[in-house]
Amino acid sequence: MTGRCLIEADKWRPNRIFPRISGLALVIRKPDDIRVLSRPSWWTPARLLLVIAGLFTALVVIIIWNRLLQRLVERRGRELYRAEIDKTKTELKIDERTRLAVELHDSISQALAGIAYQLTSSKDAVKADADIALSRIETADRMLKSCRTELRHRLHDLRSDMLEEPDFEQAVDKRRKPF
Repeated sequence: MTGRCLIEADKWRPNRIFPRISGLALVIRKPDDIRVLSRPSWWTPARLLLVIAGLFTALVVIIIWNRLLQRLVERRGRELYRAEIDKTKTELKIDERTRLAVELHDSISQALAGIAYQLTSSKDAVKADADIALSRIETADRMLKSCRTELRHRLHDLRSDMLEEPDFEQAVDKRRKPF
């Protein structure tokens, strides 16, 4: 722009490098005095605020999405943890029951084999000496009673609700109590 410039200043001092200006006016003489040298920048304050608002909105959406995903991960993690605990409990129950079944099989098998031996030897002893045969039959009878007691204990162990207890310490305390 070309033209006359009017400056309004309070307490004008010509020696001052930067006077305190309170107003400025440009008096244009003709329309040719105004010429556009370059276009103004695209970044106007309104557009800048619009971009900042868009970025802020995107940030809020990302934070909300992140929180939702975090809750989903925590919930699924708890579900997996519970499933793993249930699987471990089931495996422990199976292991304990298998151990009890093996123990039952071994102890009962041995006892029955001993009873069978006593009865076979008592059958042979009947012909030779009746007292020895009677002694062996009594031994077989005691072994049979012991075998039944052992079988009852093992069946009780197999049916034990100790394995159903939710708290391991309670299960151990319950197991320590006598039948």
